[in-house]
Amino acid sequence: MPQQPFAATMVRDAQYFVGRWGEIQQVVEALERRTPALVVGPTGSGRSSLLYHVVAAAPVLFDETELVAHYVDVAGFPDVASIEVAIAQALQQPVSQWLRMLPRLAHPPLLAFDNVDTPHLAPEFAEWWHRLWPVVRAGHLRCVATAQVADPRAPWRVVTLRPIDGATVNELVVAALGEDGPRLPRNDQEWIMRQSQGHMATAVALLAQWHQAGHVPTWRANMTTTSGSQPAWPTAATPSTDMLEREVVDVVDGTGVVPPTDSAQDGVPVAPVQFVVPPVLWWIAVCLLVGLVGWWLKGW
Repeated sequence: MPQQPFAATMVRDAQYFVGRWGEIQQVVEALERRTPALVVGPTGSGRSSLLYHVVAAAPVLFDETELVAHYVDVAGFPDVASIEVAIAQALQQPVSQWLRMLPRLAHPPLLAFDNVDTPHLAPEFAEWWHRLWPVVRAGHLRCVATAQVADPRAPWRVVTLRPIDGATVNELVVAALGEDGPRLPRNDQEWIMRQSQGHMATAVALLAQWHQAGHVPTWRANMTTTSGSQPAWPTAATPSTDMLEREVVDVVDGTGVVPPTDSAQDGVPVAPVQFVVPPVLWWIAVCLLVGLVGWWLKGW
């Protein structure tokens, strides 16, 4: 049982992760078909939690005991070049050769990119993605990412996070307090569902308030401010860096860990992922143009 029941990072721990099994299955199916997966949902819906679980449970999910998975928070990097340096170091490959070395690896690694629609990197990441796309399609790399919105032109398999339901709330209670622990009354469960609007992080925060109040029936009476308005519910905190310490090293001085950050704040629009025209379409256009010129010269 966690030392602090209903801690904001609880659902990012594979041991206490609950729900989202349908979405995880969609991600696994996409990656097994050599298609990248994009998990889409608003802030607080549990995108990063799902991504953490996929990384932690990758060997089991794909039935490959030697599978290596790496979590990369795009928001924590200044540019794509620094992301490549971190990936190359994590894969123990030369920075300039890591893509070319992928076919030589015994098992295709899994790269999990969080917050790919971070405004300062979204356009650059979209362009860089087209360098990864052929490697993914060839089966030498697995990629899953998260964003608030999806670009319909993107080659990702979009997996949309649905709002959590009452069963998930009950699973959170059991995970935090154990099979023999207190249970959430039905009316409190319904109230939490309304207040959280199906967002995982807010539901966990409200469960923390319920637990701290001692599970008394009147706990909700203390959930309003002196003005009578609802307080700003806390969202999931920055996840533990335990996993990152084993995966992605600091590209600045090589001594620490690039801490994951959540750049998408509530109420602040995040730029959608933008994708450029794939190189194959440019080649098709060039071939068509050459054919038209040849036809015109022949007629002339």
